[in-house]
Amino acid sequence: MGVSVSAAVAIIFSGFLVSASIFFAVFDSTVSKVLDSSNRTYDDMYERAHTTIAIKNATYDHTTLTLSLDIMNTGSTGIDARATQVILDGVLRTSCVDWNLTIIDGVSSHVWAPKTMLSLELKQLTYPQGEGPQRVKAVTGNGISDYTTDVYIPP
Repeated sequence: MGVSVSAAVAIIFSGFLVSASIFFAVFDSTVSKVLDSSNRTYDDMYERAHTTIAIKNATYDHTTLTLSLDIMNTGSTGIDARATQVILDGVLRTSCVDWNLTIIDGVSSHVWAPKTMLSLELKQLTYPQGEGPQRVKAVTGNGISDYTTDVYIPP
């Protein structure tokens, strides 16, 4: 009877060690994922809180069918210019932007640093003569936006 009790205790103790090690591995992985997610959320909130933009100029040219936009990064964080979306009169028109021609403060770049101007051109936009887009909205990759109805249309 002594050997069987000792064997049973050894088996139960071994099972307890195996289940505890599995529990610890799952618990550690879960805590790690929760902490990583929390850090990403904090980083996203920080970036959103420190991002602001302002549309400084919007000009539609009938001869070239092009809308030129100058947008200032007035916040304190850098932005990926390629993640910027442009909405004209409620329609997403980012596909009209040639990202290879993106200019930031006179330099071809995609890094939109604070206090720099992003210049975009949206091509192949057709509006009747003397008309152009009525509402222009620019939205950064993290959701911060600016809106204007002041679109200059040269005669």
